[in-house]
Amino acid sequence: MASLEPRTATELREVRKHIEEIQKLAHSVYNTLGSGYDEIIYKEALMVEFREAHTPYERERYVPILYGKRVIGTGKADIVVIPTEGLSVPIECKKTSLKEDDRQQLRTYMKGMGDECAHGILIRFPQPGVHKPEKIDPPEFYWARKDGDGNVEFYRREENDWVPDDNKQKPKPKRKTGMKASTQGNAG
Repeated sequence: MASLEPRTATELREVRKHIEEIQKLAHSVYNTLGSGYDEIIYKEALMVEFREAHTPYERERYVPILYGKRVIGTGKADIVVIPTEGLSVPIECKKTSLKEDDRQQLRTYMKGMGDECAHGILIRFPQPGVHKPEKIDPPEFYWARKDGDGNVEFYRREENDWVPDDNKQKPKPKRKTGMKASTQGNAG
């Protein structure tokens, strides 16, 4: 598994600072709005927060889907933040329980953005029935990081540190094909 070991200590400090700023903005959005809205509302509110924080971003950037070196389609990242160091950070916002498909979607965008992207963010805004009415659960916040080989691993915030996220969807059981064998013998 990839580790969060920095290429340089300064790089890791800068990236963590930037990721944690985005996390604070996501918490601000959720603390203000609460639960019960469509994803688009959370995305719009997050973009307001970015504008107020003077954080450059792009709305719904088209990202190439590659087959080898050929572009065979496009995806659309919800938001792409462009920090001062120039590397793009795609952000995907969700309101439903996160699935491995959501992680794979972000991996695909990060891969399509190539060397321009080394980090991504996946945010889930909890919805009614997920938390107790007297307490708002914080948004689930995942930091995706590309290693030197281009593999993307996910990390979640736990206490004051980022830990690997191993909460992946379990593989679906394989469907049996063919006819079921009869359990009754032939009378004969």
